[in-house]
Amino acid sequence: MDTAGVIVDVRSLIRREGVGALVVDDLQEDDLQHLSWAGPPLHVQSMRKALARVASREVEYLVVRAPDGAPIAKGGIEHADPRGPGKLWQLATHPELQSHGIGTRLIRELEARVRGRGFDVAWLGVETDNLRARALYERLGYLAFDEEMDAGRPRTRTAVGSGKKRSRPSCDAASR
Repeated sequence: MDTAGVIVDVRSLIRREGVGALVVDDLQEDDLQHLSWAGPPLHVQSMRKALARVASREVEYLVVRAPDGAPIAKGGIEHADPRGPGKLWQLATHPELQSHGIGTRLIRELEARVRGRGFDVAWLGVETDNLRARALYERLGYLAFDEEMDAGRPRTRTAVGSGKKRSRPSCDAASR
């Protein structure tokens, strides 16, 4: 994959047609070879294990594709998490394509899939020191509701909310 060419093509497409012109579809086994930007080999192994669970409907795994079909963002939904269904996880956008609306496009599609399963809450965990991701999630209506430790690092768990006072945040923010 010609990374520089892909980056230019994606930026050009977004300028011309907006982020909505990017295709979001299911992650395929063949895509894994193009996701080295998403993390170390152990992370790619984790994605492979998640893909194996798609057939059971416990997991959904999506990618945003560049015009040439290469994955430029990825993320999953864990429907079988013991803490509750609708957990968004393993979210990442190619580092050279961040701040172009691609992550927002992906998250909105993930939220639609959660709603399609009949749930009104999507939630995720984010490291407390990941300020860039936290700013995105807050902009999209996610509210902190808990803090936990993950591998010795504090993580804030957040759920999407509509901005209204509620006892339980909902996916209504996705329709704003």
